[in-house]
Amino acid sequence: MLLFGHPLIQTEQWFRVDLLSSIDLTPPNCTIVLADIEKYADIAKHCKENSVSFACEVSSIKQAVIANALNADYILCRDKRQAVEIQKVANEYLWSAKVISIIDDENDIESIAKLGIDGAVINSHIKSCLSQ
Repeated sequence: MLLFGHPLIQTEQWFRVDLLSSIDLTPPNCTIVLADIEKYADIAKHCKENSVSFACEVSSIKQAVIANALNADYILCRDKRQAVEIQKVANEYLWSAKVISIIDDENDIESIAKLGIDGAVINSHIKSCLSQ
């Protein structure tokens, strides 16, 4: 199971962006986080073309399929039930993208592990680089 944002585990930084130009404000080797794959498809395509790691927050299986097709590294889910459904699809089609549940704190790690989700990110680990 992948785990991002736990104080004992060193991982790359994650930055939420909403403009292509905001990527320039992020440190090298970070993961770009997009709030909506359809709205920010241009940023996803840029990341794919430039080998920039990115994650997409999704609210449906359709969005998860699109995110995977655009080569997202991580597919983020806030709802645990939705994460389970998306994980089933990801397993069936052998997606390279990992399904990651957004959790509030480390107390949720065990429940995510029991559900068989690829991983979890503690919400506070995702920094903002949003336009004003």
